Amino acid sequence: MPSCGIRFPVESFCFEVERLSGRARIVVDYMYPDRSTQFIGAGRGPRPTIAQIPGLKYEVETGTVVYEEGGKKVVCADVRDRRLLFWKYVDVEPTGACVVTSRVTRHSEDDGWSIRQVPTLDTYLELR
Repeated sequence: MPSCGIRFPVESFCFEVERLSGRARIVVDYMYPDRSTQFIGAGRGPRPTIAQIPGLKYEVETGTVVYEEGGKKVVCADVRDRRLLFWKYVDVEPTGACVVTSRVTRHSEDDGWSIRQVPTLDTYLELR
């Protein structure tokens, strides 16, 4: 069965960082067609997805989330410490150079007896 290529719109995404390890990841929240017509607890659609993209990392020295591949480096987000009254928090502000999209595709899964086509929600990082 060929890949269905149905787009599942991304409602929002954000970058998360782990400062001590220098890691970064993406959290994606999806929009689905019947969202506004569903009652609480029913038809929630897909849960937010956490994606660790190879080449995406947090650079401690510059305070940025960067994507690096083949000598090319793109700054995806700026990371700054913020304060609101008594609370401290980390603000990760996207630069707009990296956009997250997703698509429903079918992958082959071999259970030892037969091969099935399983729909999955794949996440992509696009550089602008």
